[in-house]
Amino acid sequence: MAHITAALVLTALAAAIFLWPRGREALPQHNVGEALLFAGLGIYIGGLLASWGGLRLPADIFGICAVSLALAGLYANRFQQQRRLWGAVSLVSAGFFFAAYLSGGGHAPTPMRTVLKLHIGFVFAAVGFLMFLGAAGALYLLKEKSLRRRPAGLARRLPSLDDLDLLQLRSLQAGFLLLTIGAVLGLQLMATGTRSDRSDALALITALLWLFQAIALYLRLWRHWRGHQFALASVGIALLLLGGVAATFLVGLGQHGGGL
Repeated sequence: MAHITAALVLTALAAAIFLWPRGREALPQHNVGEALLFAGLGIYIGGLLASWGGLRLPADIFGICAVSLALAGLYANRFQQQRRLWGAVSLVSAGFFFAAYLSGGGHAPTPMRTVLKLHIGFVFAAVGFLMFLGAAGALYLLKEKSLRRRPAGLARRLPSLDDLDLLQLRSLQAGFLLLTIGAVLGLQLMATGTRSDRSDALALITALLWLFQAIALYLRLWRHWRGHQFALASVGIALLLLGGVAATFLVGLGQHGGGL
C-alpha cells in the first residue's frame, strides 16, 4: 500500500502545481510538476514489480489504468505542449490512485501465475489508451461543432483537428496492440484450463472490443476514414468499453475467471 499512497500524494501535488496560476516562474514550476508526476508513476510501477508474487484486486487494476491513462495523455504532449493537459493527466492519475487507495487497504495480494498477471496488466493498459481514444474523439466532435458556431471561442483553446485525428489513430494503434497481447495471454490461460469460466461476459467484451478496433483500424488505414466518421468510431469504442464493463461488474452479467 505504501507505493499506492506515495503515487497518490505525488500525482496530486503535480496536479496542483500544473493547475496553479503561473507567473514568471512558469518553466521551473512546470519542471517541478513534471518531476513529481514521473516520480509518482515510477514509484507505483516499482511497487507493482516488487510485489510480483500477486496483485491487490481491484486496487492494482485502478493503478494500472492510472499509469496507462497518464502515458496516453503524456503522448499527447508531442502535439500540444499545454499545462492544462499536464494538469489533467496528473489529476486523472491521482483520481485513479485514490480509488486504488480506497479499495486496496488491508487486502493481501492475490497469488497469481505470471501469465495471468501479464494478461491483466496488458488488458487494463489497453483500457487506458481506449479511454483516451474516446476522449480525443469527443474533443474532435466538440471542436468541429465549435468551429461551425463560434470559431473564436472554445475552438481556439482546443488542439487542432489534425492533431486530434492523429491522437486518435495513435491511441487506437497502442490500445489494439496491448489488447491483442492481453487477449492472446487470455487464450493461453483458457487452453491450460486455469480459467473457471471460458465464455464469460468479460471475455466476450474483450473479443468485441478487439473486433471493433480491428475494423476501425482497417477503415482508417485502408479506407482512409478520417475526421467526423473516425471520431464517431472512437467514441463508439470507448462507449462499448464502458458499457460492457459496467454491465459486467454492476449488473452482474457474468464473472471472469478467478473471481474477477
